[in-house]
Amino acid sequence: MHEPCLAFVHIPKTAGTSFNAWLIDQYAPSNFKIGIWGGVVRTIDELLQLAPQEKAKLRCIHGHMPHGADGVMPNPVQYCTVMRDPVERVISLFRHKERKQQIPRGMSLLDFAGSDEFEVENGMTKRICGRHSLQGGSVVDLNGQRAPGPCQSSEADLALGRIRCGEYLVGIQEDFRRSLLLVANLMGLQAPVGVGVQNHDPSRRPDWSADAIEVIRARNVHDFELYEAGKENLQSRCQARGPEFADQLEALTLIDGIFSAHGAGCTEPSVRPQLLAKVEQLAETGKGPLAVTLVRLMASKFGEPYLSTLRQEECAPFPG
Repeated sequence: MHEPCLAFVHIPKTAGTSFNAWLIDQYAPSNFKIGIWGGVVRTIDELLQLAPQEKAKLRCIHGHMPHGADGVMPNPVQYCTVMRDPVERVISLFRHKERKQQIPRGMSLLDFAGSDEFEVENGMTKRICGRHSLQGGSVVDLNGQRAPGPCQSSEADLALGRIRCGEYLVGIQEDFRRSLLLVANLMGLQAPVGVGVQNHDPSRRPDWSADAIEVIRARNVHDFELYEAGKENLQSRCQARGPEFADQLEALTLIDGIFSAHGAGCTEPSVRPQLLAKVEQLAETGKGPLAVTLVRLMASKFGEPYLSTLRQEECAPFPG
């Protein structure tokens, strides 16, 4: 039985940069990142042209691509994506394109919301049903066949069915830590220690045009339905993991809090004393199982000295 290949369908402005960086850390060099990374550009066409034996070596393909990897990869495919509140996503996209000067100077959010920009109208649904926008504006499927026009009800039903039936592991940007931890659990990956949302753009502003917000809502009815189904997908999978998963999430939250307190770019050695002190504090206050869970998460990522600490703690008379 071949190992499944994780196919991450990166929907723009959904914390995908952070997710892609984590996947590279987990899978490289057995990954194929579509798009630009580290100054290297790789394309869907390049992936499609790989020999079958080369495709079979890949354990992860990820980037701005549509659904369809299961039709081109020789190994079983596990789909994954991250979603975001549709209004927040479109506003964040507008701000991104404004900064990059990829839209006309002075263009308003209202004008952008009513434009033909691929992502503005049900962009999440389009990618999950199998559509993709190329540079230059062409809209195609994974095999390069043209697929222009607004999102159709039949496409929305197809995308929604893929989320509801569990074909996708779904993360939610607004619940990013739990989303990462779930994927790590289900795919047998290292704990997502210290992984925060990069390029985070808090898109809400009190002066955004109410008319623009209304247009975004009206043009993303399918995406709102998909987003709600995505949240249900995440919640049901997390609940199915039981109390152990809840303990892991609590421990990961404590770990990330210590990393965050040391600022961006801090490394594990710089926070190790605080992490080990937290372990002792938890043990001394009757939270031994949580202390063990915390150390296990750190050991999965960093190995020693957490492995030796774990051996000591698991032999200690912790309650519970």
